[in-house]
Formats: sequence, structure tokens, C-alpha cells
Amino acid sequence: MAHRSRPIGKTGTVNLLGIDPVRAAGGIAKGLVGLVLAPLEQTAVLSRERRRVWSCPGRLHIEAHGVHGPRGKQVAGRVERALEDHPGVLWARVNAPSARVIVAVEDPAPATKDLVELVRRAEAEPATEDERLVEDELHHPADGLKGTRLLPTLAADAAGLALAAITRIAPWAPVPGELGALIAAVDLHPKLRELVAGRFQGRERADTATSVVAALVHGLASRSEGTVLDIAQRVQQWREVKAHERAWCAAEADLIGGPDDAEAEPIVVERPRPFPESPADRYARRALAAGAAATAAAIPFTGLRRAAALGVASLPKAPAVGEAAFAAQLGRVLATRNALVMERSVLRRLDAVDVLVLDEAALGSGRSVLSDLVPLPGTAPADAAERAFALFDPEDVTAVRRDDEWELGPIDRLDPRGRRGVREQRKLAGHAGVLGLTKDRRLQAVLAVDVETPPAVDALASAAREAGLRVVVATDRDRPPIRCADQVVPSGTGLVGAVRELQGNDHVVLVVSDNRRALGAADCGVGVHRDGVPPPWGAHVVARDLDAAVLLVEAVPAARRVSRDAITLAQAASGIGAVSALSTRGPAPARNAARAVDGASAIAFVDGVWRARRLSGGRGVVTPASSQPWHLMPAATVLDRLGSGRDGLTGEEARRRQRTSAGRQAVGTSLGSAFLAELANPLTPVLAGGAAVSAAVGSPVDAALVAGVVGVSALIGSVQQVVTDRALATLLGRSAVRATAVRDGRDREVTADELVTGDVVRLAAGDVVPADCRLLDGDGLEVDESSVTGESLPVTKDPAPVVAAEPADRASMLYEGTTIAAGDALAVVVATGDATEVGRGMAAARRNTPTTGVEARLADLTRKTLPVALGSAAAVTGAGLLRGVPLRQSMGAAVNLAVASVPEGLPFLVNAAQLAAARRLAEHGALVRNPRTIEALGRVDVLCFDKTGTLTEGRLTVSRVDNGRRGADPDELNDELRRVMAAAVRATPAADDPDELAHQTDRAVLEGARRARVGPTTGARGWALVEALPFEPSRGYHATVGRVGRKRVLSVKGAPETVLPRCDADPGELRRLGERVARLAGRGHRRAGRRRTHRPRRRLDHRRRRARPDPAGFRRAGRPRARRRAPGRGEAARGRCADRDDHRRPPGHRGGDRRRGQR
Repeated sequence: MAHRSRPIGKTGTVNLLGIDPVRAAGGIAKGLVGLVLAPLEQTAVLSRERRRVWSCPGRLHIEAHGVHGPRGKQVAGRVERALEDHPGVLWARVNAPSARVIVAVEDPAPATKDLVELVRRAEAEPATEDERLVEDELHHPADGLKGTRLLPTLAADAAGLALAAITRIAPWAPVPGELGALIAAVDLHPKLRELVAGRFQGRERADTATSVVAALVHGLASRSEGTVLDIAQRVQQWREVKAHERAWCAAEADLIGGPDDAEAEPIVVERPRPFPESPADRYARRALAAGAAATAAAIPFTGLRRAAALGVASLPKAPAVGEAAFAAQLGRVLATRNALVMERSVLRRLDAVDVLVLDEAALGSGRSVLSDLVPLPGTAPADAAERAFALFDPEDVTAVRRDDEWELGPIDRLDPRGRRGVREQRKLAGHAGVLGLTKDRRLQAVLAVDVETPPAVDALASAAREAGLRVVVATDRDRPPIRCADQVVPSGTGLVGAVRELQGNDHVVLVVSDNRRALGAADCGVGVHRDGVPPPWGAHVVARDLDAAVLLVEAVPAARRVSRDAITLAQAASGIGAVSALSTRGPAPARNAARAVDGASAIAFVDGVWRARRLSGGRGVVTPASSQPWHLMPAATVLDRLGSGRDGLTGEEARRRQRTSAGRQAVGTSLGSAFLAELANPLTPVLAGGAAVSAAVGSPVDAALVAGVVGVSALIGSVQQVVTDRALATLLGRSAVRATAVRDGRDREVTADELVTGDVVRLAAGDVVPADCRLLDGDGLEVDESSVTGESLPVTKDPAPVVAAEPADRASMLYEGTTIAAGDALAVVVATGDATEVGRGMAAARRNTPTTGVEARLADLTRKTLPVALGSAAAVTGAGLLRGVPLRQSMGAAVNLAVASVPEGLPFLVNAAQLAAARRLAEHGALVRNPRTIEALGRVDVLCFDKTGTLTEGRLTVSRVDNGRRGADPDELNDELRRVMAAAVRATPAADDPDELAHQTDRAVLEGARRARVGPTTGARGWALVEALPFEPSRGYHATVGRVGRKRVLSVKGAPETVLPRCDADPGELRRLGERVARLAGRGHRRAGRRRTHRPRRRLDHRRRRARPDPAGFRRAGRPRARRRAPGRGEAARGRCADRDDHRRPPGHRGGDRRRGQR
């Protein structure tokens, strides 16, 4: 359904900050006319009803009164009947929470004025004053500017600026500046603000009235700073309102599809206890009381006007301005995330939220997933996983499902014969449920079942933890879907009572649910709208997904920080304003005090906007590990869950998923952000306050010096960080990982950042894995996982499902940043960006940055020096007054002493020393992103190394050759050891360049042999290759058959634990060799065995029978065994090498555990 377009401006009009200046000027002009005619608004001539109407093709939203109270249902029925009886009306439904009646009309539509008149006749006046206030201050997103009083306020501000310009030219100001401060005090004090709201019949009317009067008074008093700040606030609110209007226009058609979606009964909102007093209101009340007391006490000593200036300096304006700016910017951010803010006032009290209630009914699909599997002894995990996922029904986990002799269901309903897996069931304690898998009524495995939840739920819980919120989960299950819940309460009808109980215990509750009554009862209700069900009318914020909820939870600590910053600024402004008022010469001491207050408020405004813009909405939260057991699922199930196939995604689907993918946080920062970060040290506020006080008492040079030192120090540090980040970004860009993705059935080369979940990628030897992937196919696949697990040797991968708790043991998974050592792979992407194993670690490191030693010491220094500085300043001032020194002179000396006691040069010296160290490190190829970390090097007392790739080069070399009796370095081999080395070379693929070989052990053997000047014919003159059996992870060894004269020599290279148990040698000799291998391993060597023997032409099979030799038969072999008549000797070298002679055909040996192989 297309909405009626409204032109924002004429062609060629330039928008400023998202506002059309032509329409804005017209609106302000109307506001000025309204101001002039305001006294006549209630007369019979100009009295008119203002009815808000929003329309789109085929539907109207008309404001209705009297639908909130106890008679709301009767009034709603009367309005609906009156409209539906009108010709051209298809249906009408009253939406009480928004105080609107939604009317569907035919084409052509009836006249809007006729429908409005019908609503006016059928509705009722609010039954109580509270009901009238609720309706008056209810702002529907569709109302836009018409639902606010911004235009009259901006008009008054414009008039105030004009008056200020006139009075500056005039020789005198007709109104004293203290009068404006008195109006501000009424607006800022919580109790006085409530009294004025009662007098003007509404908080918003009172706010508009005080703002209008204050603007005019400031203009008459020749003051414009406060008016300019008020204009900035109103413009910010203007942009917020327009953003909400655009969001409503885009979402209305999806929200309302018929009368059932539009109708909503009134919700009684009654808190069991009054809303707790916020820190800002508490500070405002105390600050104004202290200011009034200081004014009264100073009158006998300083006179009335100078004492009144102390009261002006105590105005707590910064907290109110900072909170309003933060809420307005947050509203705009929510609108861009497709969230509808139905009640904007909740965004202004987020700092008080301390409990998050998550309703399970709104969090997920209600489906269940298999999350873990424990096989019973004798059961193949891969087979059990294949059968379990094929039988599992996510809609009904209690049902017993059968497929031939296999059954899956609750163990008590299966009633298996024999073992019941009691021990295995204990391992799955803590999951939502446990199922059993039987074959022929015998238990094969037990499986864990959990509730399927979207990733945003984990992000929501993580954000709540970082915000310090108490997490309460509403569910009817025995175990909540979120394991970190602090409390579990009943869902459904019991949720409202739980919310009321929490509020009764002085908690402020944020609820994420689709329960309308629970959302209406909450202090901040986030309603999750799902397709096919009516919207959660009554919620303060309506969202299509949980991203908006994550953003609001992240906004809680940000709102608290804005409040704390604003209170600190207000305190500093009060001190600076008081000093300025007492030391200023002239007839208007309150002017400087007011400037200090307005300056602090302006900083609080910027701080609020900046902190709201920095909210990431889950993108900066550490993403928990996926709840999906990709490693346990069969490949076909993984593809089905991801909505993909072996031919990959379509290009269009990949682009769609790319738009919704969070990706990875980019490296780098802007100069402004880095500059602000450099200023974030404990001494900066003290130095800034000292500079301001110095300027106030007439020492601008001192103030400029202090500010210059602080600014230059922060600028140098920020430039260093920006330059380093750019260099790092350039390096990362040049080394960007590329991958071959299958899209639309064809191979396409893309970067790792372009991959999305569900992409199918092809990987070959030497490729870097671009994302976390589930293996679909792998041919002889080995992966170097040293970057993730620290294991220096490649590990074998297998696409079969695997039961493993640790990522390092999941042979069916490929992890981002690892390298394909050998083989080819086809895999599907299951996680990208910060959702990967590596990405989550990097995100955690970014968020959990510890406080550096410099910051801690500066904070400690500030705590110690600040009281001394203030005490000395007070002592100097008091001594001067006792000696008859003028107050202004005494205060100037006191301020200079206080500022001099603060080490303003210390941050500069610290930065200079750190930057010098960073420059020296850069000469050695080290990039220092944050110079503050260098200071920690001077306090290091524990040094930790990562071995692989740090202390070692991440590659294998032959460091020792041993035959079981003696060993030596490759450069010191005797003839016997040279023959051992030659046997290893014969069991290695031939290559002119060792680097061309795929396996590290093969490269190490050839490199070691070249150093020792050993070749395949050493000790076996005339040796020629007849047949070779290449290494495969499932086989665990490499073998060759060669000809020496009429004899054939069989050489086998593999891990000792693979080779030695298969040798028909004397048990005592095998035991001695095993002990020798263990001693070498204890010295840090990687072990490999080799076995060789000479045989006449005969064939051996897996039954150990004599037969004629047959290279083809050996090629089919999988488990060679040496003949008893030729036990030979075992040798070990660093690497994975072992060789033997004539072998028997084994019955398909797979080579032990996945790390066992050619080590």
C-alpha cells in the first residue's frame, strides 16, 4: 500500500540538518502569530478544536478522546458504530493505547471532515483530570510537528534573540538577568515543576510556557546564550519528531492489515509505587536548596545582586539538557532501525532501569533444537547423529518417531532394553530436555534438547550483563532458554503480576514481550511484532526484531554516563560561576555565573548527542557462541538450516544477507574520537575547571596556557593513534583474505568481508579459511590450526558429524584464520565477522580493555591533590578577608594557588615519553595503536609467550635421527643412521624443491636429508621406485615399494603410535622402542617411526598369510604389518616419519584419533 507523499520542500530548496528552511520559517511565523493571539485563544472568536488526523490511501487515523478511562470500551463501541454506519466506511476500530480510531474507507473516500464530526459527536470527554493529561501528552508518531508545541517555542526563541539584539544596542536592559534564572529554577526543581504542570494542566504545556517566558525575559535582559542553547534543543527534538513520522509512514501498512490488527482495548497503567527519583532530579533539588541557602547567607556580606549571582551559579541546568539531548538522539537512532517509539518520554528515564524482563514467548520461534549428543559405548557418533537429526521433530519433541529399527523420543517412553544411559544423561544436565536414540530397542545415544533462540537473544543477555541489569526470564518451562537468568517468573497472565512485584520492590523494569498488558505495566515496554499476529499496542516501543531491544539495553549505561557527566559539569559550573560572581566587577555579576551554567549545559548537550550516536545496537556486543551444534549436524541438515545448498546461494540472496550482516568492526578511528579519548583522563576535568576559574578571575593568559598544554598533549596522542590505525588498515587491506564462493552454481572470487552465512566456499592447499565453516566434503584434508588452537602440526578434518565440546576437537569444522595444509574442501559458512571464534575473541579484547597504569596513577594523584588545592585556596581566601584584602584580590590569589598545585604538565610529559617509545618501536617494525599501553611494559613481572609462530617459526625440521640405541643430529650421522635417514627419504614424495610438498613432515625430511647429504639410494644402491602409497589422514602413513636388484624394499613412514603396534617384532624390543620414543617426546621432539625390510616376491594379505608381492595389492592396503622374520629396527626423527618393509593388507584402518597421522 503506497502512502500519500508529502513534498518536503520546493525544488531547489536546500535542507539544513534535515529541516526544510522554507517550511521552518513559515512554521515559526505561524508560531509568532499564535503567540500574539494566545490570550484570545479561549474566546468565542478564536476558539477551535484541534483534531489530529493522519491518512494514507484507503485508511485514516483520527484522534479520539475518552477512550482511556474506565468507560473506554463503551466510548470505543459508540465511535465504531457511528463511523461504520456512515456511507463509504468499510470498518472502524478504536486503538485505545494510541487514542486513535482507525477507519478503512472505500474509493472514493468520504470527506474527512464528516468522519471527524462523527467522532466528535460519539466520543466522550475524559472522565478524570489524569485521563485528560494522558491524552494531551500522548504523542503518536504520525502526528509529526502537529503533535508538539515546538513551533511556538521556536518562535518565542526567535523573538527572544531579536529582543536581545535590540537591548544590546539600547543603553540599558529593562529586565534584570536574575529573573530569567528564577524561571529556570522553577523549571528545574522537581517539586516546583509539578506545581507549574498542575497549574498549566500538563507537563508539556508548562514546559512550553516556561520556555517561552524565559526566552522573552532573556531577550529583555540582553542575554542570548540560554536562548541559543534552547534553540539547539528544539531543533534536535524537531529532527526526532520528523524521524518518528517517517518511520510510522514506512511501517503502517505492515502493522495494520485488517480490523483485528487495528483494535486494541485500553490498558490501565498504575504503578504500585511512585517512580524512583532520578540522580539528576536528586541533584537538582539539592543544588537549588544549597544555592538558595548560599544566597541568603551571602546577602549581608556581598549585597543582594552579588548574592543572587550565587543562586544563579547553582542552577542544575546541565543534567536536564544532557538527558533531553541523549533521548532525542536515541529516538532518531531507533527510528532508523525501523522501531516505532509510541511514547517518547520513556527514553528520558532509561538511566533508572535496573531490571530486564525477557518474555520467552516473544524471543524465539518456540521450536526446539538438538544441542548435544552423548553416544553409548560401541555406538558410532556419526551414525547416531545422522539418525537423530533425521528423526527429530522440532515442533514436538515428546513424540516418538520411528524409522525401521531406529527410534527417537523421551527415554521413559522408549523403554529400551538393557542400558538406560544414566551416566550419559548426567552429562547433559542443565539442558531443557533429554531424548534417547534406540536401535532394535537398545539405547544407542542420549541427546540434549534446547529451545531455539535467535542470536539477538544472546546479544540481548550479553548487553544486559554489561549494563549491570538484573535479568528476569518469563517462561512456563522448567528451565529458561537463557541460562544466565537471575530469576524465572511465569509467562502469560502471570507476567503482569511479576512486573508489578518488581516495581513494588523499587525496581525500574524494562520488558521485552508481545504481551500487551505486561508491556503497558512496564516502565519501558518493547513490543516485538511478528508476522501474522496483531501488533503489541500498548508498548512504548514497537519493533520488528530484537535489535531495537538490544539498542535500548545498551542505552541504559550510556544514559547513566550522560547523567553522571552532566552532574559533574553542573558542579564545575557552579564552582566557576560562584568564583566569577564574587570576583567580577560591574553591576551584573549574575551574567558571568549564567554563562558558566550555559557553557556547562552546552557541553552536556554535545555529550548526550555523542553518546547516543555511539550506540551500536548489538554490533559492539561480544557475540556468544552459536547455539546451533553445526559440528554435530549432518551436512544436509546444516545446509537446510542455513537455507543453502551445494550450489551455493543466489547472488540476490547473498546481497540481501550482506545488508543485514553486522560484519566486523573496522580498524581505525576518526581524529575527533581519538582526541576525545585522549582527553578522557582524570586530570582533564580538573585542569579545564582550573582554566575556566582562572579566566573568570581575570587571568586569561594562565587559562590559555593550561588549555593549550592539555589540548596539544591530546592532539599529539590522537594524531599518533590515527596514523597508526591507518597504517594498520592499509596492511590489513593489502593482506585481505579472498575466497572462492559458489553462487548461482558458479565459482566466484570474493573477499572474506563479502561472505555471508550460507555461502558455499571451495578451499585448496595454501588457502586461508575466510570464515567459520562446516565441512561438506574433504579429500585428504589437513588444516593448520596453530593460529586458533596453538597446535603446530596440521590436524585431520572429516565432514562426518563429530561429538566434541571444545572447538579444537571438532573435526568437521573449519575456523577463520586457519590454513589448508593439504587436500581440497567444500564447506558452508556458518559464522562471519565478530560471530566467528576468532572474531569473538577480538571483540572481547576490544571491550575489556583494562585501565592502564597512567590512568590509575593520574586518578590517584587527582584524588590526593584536589582536596589540598581546594583547601589551600579556601585558606588563602579566608586569610585575605581577615586581613582586609578585597574579596576579588583574595580570590584571584587563591585560584592561582589552586591551579598551580595541579600538575598540568604531567599529561603532556607522559604523552611525550610514550610517543618517543612508540617511535623507537616503529623503527623495529612494531605498530603501537595506543601509546598508553607502553607504560605497562615498565611494570611487567610475568612474561608469557605463544610458542607456535612466536618462539618457533611454525614449521618442522629434523633435529635428531635415532635408531633405538643411539641418535645424533643430522649433521653428525654415522652410516647406520644415514641408512635410517635414507629410509625416511624413500617414504617421502620426490620433489626438486621441498617447499613444493604439501605436508610439513615431508618438507622437513627432505630438507634434513639435504643437510645430511642423504638420498634414497644411500645404503640401497640402485634403488628405484616401483609403487607408492601416498599419505592420507584416514590411513596415517606413507609407504613405497622400491626395487634394489632383484629384491623389493618396502618403506613406511608414520607416527610411532601408528607404526609400532603393527610390527611383528619382539615384544621386548617394541617396548624398548616405545620407551625411547617417550623419552624423545619428553625433550620436546615430535616423533616419527620408519620401518624397512627386504622381501622376496610374495603377496601378503590382512590374515598374515604368505603370498606373492603385489604393488596393486599394497596400494589397497590400509593397515600394514611387518613380517615376523624381519623385525628390523625403528628410528625416530623430529617430524612424522616411519618406514617398514613388506606389509599385510589391513582391514581399512582409519588411523586412530584425528591428531594421529604422519607426525
